[in-house]
Amino acid sequence: MAVIELLADSESDAWDKFVLGHNQGSIYHTSQWQRIIGTTYGLHPLYIVLKGEGRDILGGLPLFCVKNIFGSKSITSLPCAQSCNPLFDKQADYDEALRYIRYLSNYYGCRYAELRTTAGGELVTTSYTKVTQKYSTYILDLGRPLDVIKRSFHKSCVQRPIEKAYRSGLELIEGRTEEDLRKFYSLYVGMRKDHGLLPQPFSFFHTMWKELKKSGHMDVFLAKFSGKVISSILLLKFKQKVTYEYGASMPGALGVKPSHFLIWEAIKRSAMSGYKMFDFGRTSDDDIGLSQFKSRWGTKREALIYYLIHDKARALPARESSFARKLMQVVVGKSPDWLCRRAGEILYKYLV
Repeated sequence: MAVIELLADSESDAWDKFVLGHNQGSIYHTSQWQRIIGTTYGLHPLYIVLKGEGRDILGGLPLFCVKNIFGSKSITSLPCAQSCNPLFDKQADYDEALRYIRYLSNYYGCRYAELRTTAGGELVTTSYTKVTQKYSTYILDLGRPLDVIKRSFHKSCVQRPIEKAYRSGLELIEGRTEEDLRKFYSLYVGMRKDHGLLPQPFSFFHTMWKELKKSGHMDVFLAKFSGKVISSILLLKFKQKVTYEYGASMPGALGVKPSHFLIWEAIKRSAMSGYKMFDFGRTSDDDIGLSQFKSRWGTKREALIYYLIHDKARALPARESSFARKLMQVVVGKSPDWLCRRAGEILYKYLV
């Protein structure tokens, strides 16, 4: 008889083997991502697994117990991930996992549990689940010749900017050192500040670098113009998919189209390395401009649906007020970079 229980620390190799073999297993499911989140934010992992009679892993889902700035706790799958589908092949096993998640929520005194799913992992809504957020990602099919891929791009909004970028003399640098990672991070902090958002701490990216770079699951590319790094992107690679996870450019350098340059270089390298999909990353359905930008790269939209699993005896979290959001944007936008970095180090663990 199959049973659901928590994954032991000693079973990480068996778990990674299961994730690698499951058709919906992603980089976010792996024990490497567990270590990245645990090391950076000190969060408590609760990886639930379904085991058969021979104790082999038949299904599972990574979870973390997190606490907000006011001390209220919740369970999420998964911090700092755009999606992390439950890896269950039978609806009955899925339902049993949901009951176990509710048990864990009550045991740890959590107000709710959040699941971040793609179109292939969504739940059947019940009396104790609620759709809370709607995001999308945009997937480019790499299983075609490069010239066919490029012709699928919007002519004036993507193809011509790519051509302009090459005429501008941009230089591609593949990140190989921690100094290259710091150059990416400096641009990332500036981009987040411009949008009034706190940056993740450098330790998150540094731990990611140590965990994923040597195993070939991560790339950082930088664009140099007139001797200065003006743009950078960070990619995650797992099985057949490359995900454009983070990117940032200097605002004053956008005229030479460094983002188009880096994305096209990343697409070319991914296709030539045998990857089948290029994922443009999570986008809020409310962000019309960014959604439009990603759709013009010959991509196909894929829904990301987030759920809350709750106990009716506990109140669901209130929606973030527009006033609080605007206040944070103003404060962050007017703060110096060093203060934004320090605030991110202290506060971001409450925002994951």
